[in-house]
Amino acid sequence: MDPFEEESTPEVAPEPTPPKKRRKLTGTRKVTYAAVATAIGTLCSVIAVYLPIKVMPLVATAFCFFVIFDRCGAMFGFVTEAAVLLMTFFVGGVALSATFVILAVVFVPYAPLAWLLKKLTYAKWRQALLRGGAVAVFVNLAFLAVYYILQYVVLGGGLNLTALAETVGGYWVIALLLVPLSVSVDYLFTQVEKPVDKLLK
Repeated sequence: MDPFEEESTPEVAPEPTPPKKRRKLTGTRKVTYAAVATAIGTLCSVIAVYLPIKVMPLVATAFCFFVIFDRCGAMFGFVTEAAVLLMTFFVGGVALSATFVILAVVFVPYAPLAWLLKKLTYAKWRQALLRGGAVAVFVNLAFLAVYYILQYVVLGGGLNLTALAETVGGYWVIALLLVPLSVSVDYLFTQVEKPVDKLLK
């Protein structure tokens, strides 16, 4: 052993930095978040009512709902959804339009579902199967409800949706096509959620 050799100190691995905790929102801030989400959600829904573009504005509305559920809790989330539905109903001419039905039956319940499924990520295949399966089942059930509401309530039997569905191969073809479409939209939803969540911390 060399007496002149400097004693080496073992390298210590740096302590991992703990993830930043979310700032707890006050009641006033929750009301502000809900009000902003209501305004944006109503604007997107009205765009969907009056313009031929339907899906993406309604996805944006659902995302506003999701943010409120995630940041402010279920009570503020449901109140925000109810406010957007009421405002969309009145701005849309106090009528059950097809867009309003799709918003109410598909995108309003999708937001709390996405909130409940938040811990399931598409990065892990088992979680991806669970989340994708849940979204696919929900969307097909919601589509079935929309189908019958439009056929027998909104249109009053005046338009045969079954005959229209047969032109593209029938109801089940549409249902199968909805699976990759809905899972793709849900995947996009999770990707947008991450930067927005960081921005709001």
